[in-house]
Parts: sequence; C-alpha cells; structure tokens
Amino acid sequence: MTPRATAPRQPALAWMIFVALLLVPTISVAGASAIQTEPTGLDVTVLIDGAADVPPSGDLTLSAGRVTLDAGRTTIPLTTAGTTFVVVESGSALLDTDQQLPGFSRALEDAPRFGRMYTLPTGVRATLEPGTRFQVSNDGTTPVVLFLLSLTPGA
Repeated sequence: MTPRATAPRQPALAWMIFVALLLVPTISVAGASAIQTEPTGLDVTVLIDGAADVPPSGDLTLSAGRVTLDAGRTTIPLTTAGTTFVVVESGSALLDTDQQLPGFSRALEDAPRFGRMYTLPTGVRATLEPGTRFQVSNDGTTPVVLFLLSLTPGA
C-alpha cells in the first residue's frame, strides 16, 4: 500500500486551542504572585479544567460557543456527539438530561423531558458524555450565559 499525501487539516488548529485551554491553569498559578504584587489588567478565569476520553489517534473536532438564554427561555432538545462541557458563566440554569451527573443534586424529582433536572449556578461546569440528550432552561429573571465546549472524535 502506497502512502498518500494529505493536505493539512483544520483539526490541528483545534488541538492547539485545546492545548492552550489546558495551559490556562498553569499560567494562572505560575503568574499568581506577579498579579497580586503588580496590577497588570489581566483577569484569568478558568472555564474548563477536566479530563475527557479521546481517541488514541485520529482526528478530533473541537467546537466552542457561548449561548445566552433570556429569562423564561429554553434551548431546543440536543444530543451530544462527543464529550461536552457546559459552563455557566452567569446566572443560574436548569439542565434537563437523561444522564446522571455525579456530584450534583437533582433540582426536581421529575424533569419535563429527559428525567433528571439539575440546577447549575454561576461558575459550575457539567460534563456530558457522548450521546447524552439534554436541554437547558432559564427560569430566572435575568439572562443566563453558558459556554459550551465539545470534543468529538472524527473530522
């Protein structure tokens, strides 16, 4: 079998972004004393610091986005293709899912669609496994801002 040449692929950029996200905690710890003694105007907030199962080799697609839900709004039902991190940047969200989230207390006994409802306050990160069905709601009076990061095997 003759090896074939392939063009550079976009997943290389995704890996660079992923590695940069992993270095944020290291940067914030290493520079903590400098930030405390001399104001720099730099404010680092670690949004994600966790592990995910990734394929041993092959492509990985990294998707990231910010979602703002106005008061009384709900996302459409979604299903994760890969490991997905949901980070609440501001507000308090209700996560309705078919997956049990270890370490989280259920908000309601019976969720409207998928069976498990969790309250996610500001600063909390929930990790959803591939194939998880979920929906996010805002039953508060102010907008909820979410950051979503998904790692999906394949291009």
